[in-house]
Amino acid sequence: MLGLAAAAALLGFVPGGTATASAASAPGPVGALYSSTVGVPGSVRAGTTVSLHTWYMERSRYSMAATDFLVSVWSGQTASEKGLSVSWLNPLTHRWQAVGRTGYSDFGLSLDSAPTHLTLAPGRWARIDFRITFGASTRPGTWHVEPNVPNGFVLLDAYGRPVLNPGYLSVAHKQDFTVTVHR
Repeated sequence: MLGLAAAAALLGFVPGGTATASAASAPGPVGALYSSTVGVPGSVRAGTTVSLHTWYMERSRYSMAATDFLVSVWSGQTASEKGLSVSWLNPLTHRWQAVGRTGYSDFGLSLDSAPTHLTLAPGRWARIDFRITFGASTRPGTWHVEPNVPNGFVLLDAYGRPVLNPGYLSVAHKQDFTVTVHR
C-alpha cells in the first residue's frame, strides 16, 4: 500500500504547487506566444494615469481563446505599494473595468470562460487595453511594469472545441518596463 506522499508523487502533485507530469510524459511546446506592449512612459508624476496597449498572438496549429489578462506592477518596497490602481478595457463588455490585486503585485482581468467570439486564429494579432494610475500617494522611485498578456487561454481545435493537454505555448518575449515616479 502506498503512503500519501508516494501516491501524490505518482499522481504528479507537488505540495504547495500545481499538478505536474513526469518528464517522459509531459507534452512539449506546440507553438509560441508573442506579445508587445506600447505606451509605457519612462517617467510620470504621481497622480498620473497611463494608457497602455498590448498586442498578442500565437503561432501553433490551434486557435486560441484568451481567458484572463494580467499586469504586475511593483517597486520592490513591500510597505509602499499603495496608490496604484489598474483598469482593463473588458473585451466582452467594451467597458473599463477596475480590478483589485490578485497577488502581491498582480492586477488581473478574468473572463469567466473562454469566449468563442474572441477566438484568435494562429498568426493573427489581437489587442487588449489597460490603464495604470500612479496615484498621488504612490511612492516616488522606480516601478516595474510587467504585462503578462494573455495570462490564461484555451487552445481550440478546427471545430472550436478545447484541446485537452496539447502541450504549451512557449513565451517568445517577456517584457519588463521601468517607470520612474516623481512628485
